[in-house]
Amino acid sequence: MKESFIFKPRARLLLQLGDQLIKNENIALLELVKNSYDACATQVSVIMKKLDDSDNGIIIVEDNGTGMDMNIIQNAWMEPGSDYKEKIYKQWTFAEYVQNKITEECKRIPLGEKGIGRFTAHKLGNVIELVTRKEGHKEAVRQL
Repeated sequence: MKESFIFKPRARLLLQLGDQLIKNENIALLELVKNSYDACATQVSVIMKKLDDSDNGIIIVEDNGTGMDMNIIQNAWMEPGSDYKEKIYKQWTFAEYVQNKITEECKRIPLGEKGIGRFTAHKLGNVIELVTRKEGHKEAVRQL
């Protein structure tokens, strides 16, 4: 009989991914802005306060993108390696995917592909708060 093994990732893996995969804070911030772009944002605001004070420093990345509902947060954003975006792209033929790879909402070629952007906030801070709202849904607020 063949014994099967499965990975058992721990929550600290997210911290390690963000901290070790991203070389520096500049790249981490760029990844968060890329997430805004991929969410069809036409405006992105980056607010930084007290960056020299590690206990009280604040970085806010705010955009007018499509937002997420609780289903997307729980089953895509909080699930590393989810096939959420892949399913969106599978609506096209292979040729359309290769040539266009454009999101339906805003007709852009996505910048993010590997899902690393969500982890980069851990490179920038110890307390991460996600605030998002998809049109027609309630605002979702989560501390990560």
